[in-house]
Amino acid sequence: MKRFLKITRLVIILGWRIIAAYFGWVIRYSNHPEKYPLQLRYRKVHELLDAVGRAMRIDWRLYNAERLLNRQKGTLLVANHLSVCDIVALLYLCEEPISFVSKVEVRKMPFVGRCVRILDGVFLDRDDPRQAIKAFRTVEKRMAEEGLSYVIFAEGTRAKGEKEGAVLPFHPGSFKIAYRAKAPILLYAESGTQRILGKGNDRRHLVQMSFLPPMPYDEYKDLQTVDLAPIAHERVESEFDRLLLEDAEYYKAGMQKQRINDPGKEAHILRKAADEAR
Repeated sequence: MKRFLKITRLVIILGWRIIAAYFGWVIRYSNHPEKYPLQLRYRKVHELLDAVGRAMRIDWRLYNAERLLNRQKGTLLVANHLSVCDIVALLYLCEEPISFVSKVEVRKMPFVGRCVRILDGVFLDRDDPRQAIKAFRTVEKRMAEEGLSYVIFAEGTRAKGEKEGAVLPFHPGSFKIAYRAKAPILLYAESGTQRILGKGNDRRHLVQMSFLPPMPYDEYKDLQTVDLAPIAHERVESEFDRLLLEDAEYYKAGMQKQRINDPGKEAHILRKAADEAR
């Protein structure tokens, strides 16, 4: 019921804008992305999600996010996976084009699925090896030739039930893209995105994202994917555990009950600082 109320509130605040965008350009861009420049498509999605992010009353805590905003072209980003809002959060934060390797089920989601298609995202069916190979090759080509960065959630699924709140083992195959494209890898950990449309009735939602030092190709090229995956997992899990401690302190102090005055302020300050540093 509370999740329904959150969605209803979002529709009341931004319903007209979301509907206008959906029928004005989302359908058109997602059906024929090749007809429109990526910069244009990304800007439209980013501007819409900037408004959505503010309406969701997110209280951001960002750590070393300049590593994201000033990343090298053609970077593979690898993170833990909490909810579909993981995609929304990263697109809200990042002004330069970035795309996703998503599980095939995301394609069916009316809004998020179309946004992934608009941004040259690729849908992965792990139960179909041939399709997975084709999807990976598409990503490798775009990373190498176009310099587009991609995000992959290496767990392959969200932690649920008793495993919720843990970082599941990373699939070694998720890293093959980086090897073939000789791409830098940017690991990051995130927490709190599952609450954005969750069942709680908080006035603000703490979302934390922490970006670890980039791994250049030379750092991992001599490792096998089965060796790299647990190394990456340990780094992300360790940072995720730290974020959970921060998260617990935040909610213990009752911060979630306080009204947030300027949602997104920290993200906008960070973007400006990153632009000036370029």
